[in-house]
Amino acid sequence: MGNATGIAERYYSELSKNDGPAVAATLADDAIVHVPGATLNGPQQFGGWMQAFFDAFPDITHEHAPFEESGDTCTTVVTVRGTHTEPLVSPQGTIPATGKPIVLEARNEMRTADGKIVELTIDFDQAAFMSQLGLGG
Repeated sequence: MGNATGIAERYYSELSKNDGPAVAATLADDAIVHVPGATLNGPQQFGGWMQAFFDAFPDITHEHAPFEESGDTCTTVVTVRGTHTEPLVSPQGTIPATGKPIVLEARNEMRTADGKIVELTIDFDQAAFMSQLGLGG
């Protein structure tokens, strides 16, 4: 196991606790996070983004495939499951709870340095996500 994989394992361990600040703590202070429709700067913005999902999907789980490490980068595919039982708050507005389950596949790539994530890309089909919630797409 390389350094990038070790950092990824710590990130996914914190992710399994559904705790935005704990997940954010795996990022460097100047980390950049690319998510569908936005670029987040630093752990605080990312932690808030993640916490919105944890709050809206209290039973959310993230199951990752084996890691692929190349130098300082670690990549994996993540299957996200959960039930939308609480409002999802986003910069575009609040989506009231739909009660609908989701199953999404996301590709995550993290670049690491000095024991932290310095760049993270989370890529998933946002239209498929909205469709599963019964909201267009």
